[in-house]
Parts: sequence; structure tokens; C-alpha cells
Amino acid sequence: MTAHQIVTIESSDGRPGYSCTTCLQKWKAEPISACPGVPVYGWGKWPEHLLTKKQMAEAGFQTGKKLPSPAGAVHRDKSPDGWMWLYDRNQGVPKSPVSEEQKAKLKAAAQKSRAGWYCTRCKQEIGYVDSRGRFHAQYQNPPGLCMICADHDAAAQWARDLLAGEFLILDTETTGLTSVHDEIVQIAVISQAGDVLLDTYVQPQRPERLTRRTDDGVSASDINGITPELLVKAPTWPEVYARLIEIITGKQVIIYNAAFDEAMIAGDCKRHGIAPAELDATCAMEMYAQFVGDYSFYWGNYRWQPLAGGHTALADCRACLDVIRKMAKEAEEVMK
Repeated sequence: MTAHQIVTIESSDGRPGYSCTTCLQKWKAEPISACPGVPVYGWGKWPEHLLTKKQMAEAGFQTGKKLPSPAGAVHRDKSPDGWMWLYDRNQGVPKSPVSEEQKAKLKAAAQKSRAGWYCTRCKQEIGYVDSRGRFHAQYQNPPGLCMICADHDAAAQWARDLLAGEFLILDTETTGLTSVHDEIVQIAVISQAGDVLLDTYVQPQRPERLTRRTDDGVSASDINGITPELLVKAPTWPEVYARLIEIITGKQVIIYNAAFDEAMIAGDCKRHGIAPAELDATCAMEMYAQFVGDYSFYWGNYRWQPLAGGHTALADCRACLDVIRKMAKEAEEVMK
């Protein structure tokens, strides 16, 4: 930008005015703006030989360092400094012709670059959703898996590693869903081979809660099939817990919905004045949800999947083992 080269002119109404001999703009009062250094044209009123930068590129001219100096300008608020520059096509440098080999390389490079935005498996766009629910695309170099596919593989590998070691599976049936008021009425433990290590009813202090119906009209007894009559001669929690501790101490324990069963065990121990032992438990439900991959971008987590066990403690233990084996089998197939 330079200073205007001002000359005095007579306006159409006979009053004195001002004009710049460089940019050709006219004013009624002496201007305070800077001069763009080239003639200024109205929108769409510039000569045909003057082109915008985009038009120069479309016309086959280079637009990098070999772009000629501006030969005109147009007021445009969105452009830097408020000016859209125009270039003389007669001074443009033609682009070098592109060979078929170069075109192929450019196309391959573009495809490779584009691939970084998409999962190499599911082909979905890679990214994340923020706390406001807005999706943000992310680029991976080299191209890789999206979060959901990567989590799926991690869950499958978790199951494979699990089966390579030793672990137990535990499950309970209860009088309800709150550890403060409800109690365990059945508990089972199996080994990784499916051997039954514990399968027993438990006599609760308040068996009547089994038949108490919730707002939806369903009782715990309706779901698990356990009635107060079945528990009359069952061992109490202190007796069952003593056997449980002998079995699980020092072992890795897998539970489908571990948070629930751990809370119920702690609640029963508290009711009977027992100090609960620390339980090394891992939640298979969370890992299976990650494996299935039904992700909620709104909540930011994977939707839990129901366990098809039939709502008895032993059947649910076996169903949990089936789920682990299913996940591990896929991990083995991927590695082949």
C-alpha cells in the first residue's frame, strides 16, 4: 500500500473533488485511506484480460511464486486488507504440462492422503464427538482404525489373553437391585474350563423382597424363578461367604456387570458384620460392550449388551464364559 497520488477534479455538481492517478478512485473529500497501487474496479466491471487468482489457475497459469504482480483491485470485505487482486493474463506464466505418469502419482498421493481420514476397516470417518455433541474429524498417518474398531480389537485380544491364563467367573441372583436393601439369594462360581466350583442358594434375612413388585409390576422372583420357599433350608450368607473366600482368594475373577455384584457382596457382608475381602474383579460386560461396538456419541460410551444366560447364577456364569470364548475366537481369526 502506498499514498494516493491526489489531483483536484471537478465533480458532476460543479463542486471540487479529488482523484488518485494511480488507483483511479474519486472522492468528494480528500481521502485518508491507503492506495492499493493499481486501478480499482467495481464488482464485475474489470477488463476481460484481468483475472482473479482462482481464474488464473483455471485458465492454466501458475499461481505460486510465478504469479504476476497485481494489475487491478476490487473492494471485497472477506479478502485480506479488504482487496481482491486482479492479474493480467497476458503476464501469466503457463503451467507446465502434466504427464500421465505425474497424473497417476498425484492421484495416488491424493488417495493416500484421503485414506488417512477414514478407518481402514469400516471406512467410516475417523474422529471424536466433544461434550456438545459436535463431531471433529481426525487424520491418521499412516491410515489406521477408528476408535470403535480399535476398541473392538482390544476387547477381543483381552479375551484371548484371559483364556491363556487362569481365572474364575462369578455371578449372583438377588432380591432386587439395591445393595442397601436387597440381598444375594443365589451365587455360583465356575473355572475357566467351565467346572462348577460353587453353586448354592443363600438364605436372606428378608426373603419377602423376592416377591415385591416394582412399578412395572415385575418382581425379582418373576425374573430369576427363585421363591422364598426354595431358600428355607439354604445356608446363610456368612456360611456361603466363607466358602466363597476359599475359592476366589488369589484368583482373578470375571463378573458380568462387576459393579453390581461387588456392591451386593459388600452389602451382605455389612449386614452380617463381616469385613469383605478385596476382590480382584474385571467386568466382562464392559469389555463385551466394547467388542460389540454399539457406541453412543451422546453419552460417550458403549451400550451394555444383555447376557443370554436365563437368570440363574450358574447359567449366567456359563453364558459369560461363552461370551469370552466368542470374543477370543475372533481375535485368533484376525491373527491368522
